Amino acid sequence: MKHFRFDFHLVDKELFQLFKRAIPILISASVIQINNIVLNSFALQFDEGSVFAFRNASTIWQIPYSVFVVAITTVMTPELSGDYKSENYKKASDLVSQSMKSALFMTIPSAVFMAVLNVDVVKAIYQWHSNYTNEHASLAAVFLLGFCSSVITATVVHVFNQAFYAIGQTKLPLVAGVVGLVINPVACYVMVALGVGPLSLSLAYSFTNICQMILLSIMYCRRKELAPHGIIKFLLKSALCVVIMAVAVFVLDRFLPGQGRKVVQLGIVALKGVVAVVVYFTCAVLLRMEEATEWINKFKAKLFKKSAAKAK
Repeated sequence: MKHFRFDFHLVDKELFQLFKRAIPILISASVIQINNIVLNSFALQFDEGSVFAFRNASTIWQIPYSVFVVAITTVMTPELSGDYKSENYKKASDLVSQSMKSALFMTIPSAVFMAVLNVDVVKAIYQWHSNYTNEHASLAAVFLLGFCSSVITATVVHVFNQAFYAIGQTKLPLVAGVVGLVINPVACYVMVALGVGPLSLSLAYSFTNICQMILLSIMYCRRKELAPHGIIKFLLKSALCVVIMAVAVFVLDRFLPGQGRKVVQLGIVALKGVVAVVVYFTCAVLLRMEEATEWINKFKAKLFKKSAAKAK
């Protein structure tokens, strides 16, 4: 270390600029966890296992959100920053549009699948021992049902947040986050007072996400040259696909309930998942949705890459 020396300049302009942009991002990133802490405190008002069931449901809905949305926006953010810096606004708008549609293409069917098979999904993930009873699973499934819309709204919120970060406007997501921190406990208190029950916690969170989504959409789309496009047409096509998928899964569930030993239970849920994916992607391809082709090509690329690696 003889060639290095510690040199820390608090008054450095670039360091100050870094903190000025980073601190709002750090606070905004903690909003989800702060809201969960608030909701956990409300869960204590219900049955003894409500907190545990709420955490189970909260973990489940964040799985597709973390797998698809975070991965897509991680790739989007630096590229969008470069497009904005070079004032290539058309490309920046196309990138945000493509990223949002690509993320929603996967999170929308995930949300609907969890809504239709909420109990089966909870059992498949958590019921590995007799201590986790059907009553525990049913309570967690109630929370999960209320969270399902959050999978979709949180996708839009996260994409817009990352888009704001990419163009250097880190304070606007912080404003939306603060609004959410105010709305969440108020909505939760109102729903509990109205006697909605445990479902009020996840519904309050979903309502908070909807408010944040609307606020961020309005603030970001004020810059028309940066606003995403083609979203409504995409949502209409995706809605048609997901309705057909939901009907197929619902009918299959009536004839093949998720019962039996754990291996059988997992096999049945996996079969329903495969049917959901096949039906959804088939409908999307027939409707000529570019997102379906994009995800299929990604899957083929990974599959062939693994096959080539094994051959070597």
